[in-house]
Amino acid sequence: MSSLFDVVYDWRIGIIRWHGCHFLTVFHTETELKIETNQTPIDKRMQYWGHKFEDYLTTDKPPLMPSPKKIFSTMNRAALGRHTLLYSSEIDACTMNSVYDREKQQGTYVEVKVAYAKHLLDLNTAS
Repeated sequence: MSSLFDVVYDWRIGIIRWHGCHFLTVFHTETELKIETNQTPIDKRMQYWGHKFEDYLTTDKPPLMPSPKKIFSTMNRAALGRHTLLYSSEIDACTMNSVYDREKQQGTYVEVKVAYAKHLLDLNTAS
């Protein structure tokens, strides 16, 4: 299985049905492991920069070394026709004035994205 917009990475998903509920899990594929093992020094450095940038944006006193293991997720619920979906999303932070709205059952979250381009025009930010 692969994504519509990314033909490089393949997917391997497992589904477990327990008490009428379906649980999905993603397995690391050979392609993903091969790409990770063959990372160049610049690839590793850019990954470090991304984690360090998240630390600088989300903390008052960023640690000396970034911690990519520090991942926070939120659980989301959505409806697709008559099906209810429960899924998780990674979040980097919440806004300073964020208050959890019990009625809507939601908060204000922030996801930090870092993009690399040799030239500013390569970012293709046109909508």
